[in-house]
Amino acid sequence: MKTFVMIIGVCLVLIVGSTLLHAQEKYPSRGIELVIGWAPGGPADIAGRIFANELTKVLKVPVTPVNKAGASGTIGATYTFKAKKDGYTLMAGSLGWLLGSITLEDIAYDPLHDFVPITKIAISPHGLFVKSDSPFKTLEDFIEKAKKNPRMISCGTAGASSDGHFNIETLQKAAGIEIKHVPFKGGGELPPALLGGHIDIGISVASSVFAFAKAGTMRILAVTGESRMKDLPDVPTLKEKGFKQTFFVNWVGLFTPSGVPPAVISTLSEASEKVVKSKEYIERIEKTGSLVDFMTPMEYQKMFEEEKKATEAIALELGLKKGKK
Repeated sequence: MKTFVMIIGVCLVLIVGSTLLHAQEKYPSRGIELVIGWAPGGPADIAGRIFANELTKVLKVPVTPVNKAGASGTIGATYTFKAKKDGYTLMAGSLGWLLGSITLEDIAYDPLHDFVPITKIAISPHGLFVKSDSPFKTLEDFIEKAKKNPRMISCGTAGASSDGHFNIETLQKAAGIEIKHVPFKGGGELPPALLGGHIDIGISVASSVFAFAKAGTMRILAVTGESRMKDLPDVPTLKEKGFKQTFFVNWVGLFTPSGVPPAVISTLSEASEKVVKSKEYIERIEKTGSLVDFMTPMEYQKMFEEEKKATEAIALELGLKKGKK
């Protein structure tokens, strides 16, 4: 009996000791999963992978990008939302994901209340692009042809209710044209589709076609944003062309699901700031045609709230309500 009691006592000590050790375990102590809700090769994927690589160096544990593409980023977001709230499942969210969360049906989460923004990873204007041998030499060529041939020109986007979809819907309304919308699973799928002749024109984050434009296989007709891109000085903005409507500029950022411990959030925030402010990271992002715009979690939260309110208003105006693809 005495031996039995001793064994029980030892077991209890081991259990309590193990529990305390686990509770005091320093974060992170193992690999982290960075969920990217878009297909490989797109802007969120490119920026997310660069960020993951640099975050690995700071946190000293592997940060592994995992693509879970589909439904304008909401499949990956749902996976992240349902994951354990321990800081080992993060997400590279984007404006396109926010739009999809607002407009698509059967979304299990609220993007504003069920996710915590940590910092912006990258930003990039959108570009309207064609193959280099396309008859559309200018934005005016495209609009003129579309006016004469309603719904005959096919335009690819990163998905239904993505930011590119919003932008092309806004342009159609402003220019008085109708095109055929062809949604893909991500911006990375657009270049091969365009080069293969499956679509006539594409609209996506300019960074996703930056290399093709530099190589001369594609031509960018116009970009969103307030000013021309430094690396594409000959490409006009839609604003220059007389379109004063609101056109989106894409952002990609680091998010955790709500419920992650504050200490973990703090660690991720500090590590992310080191990454995003580092010279090496800035140079790598700018080489892709994107830019870095650092924000603290508090600043990012405020921007996220304002962006959600603005996009809901635009979705209502464009008729892109839940369930309407």
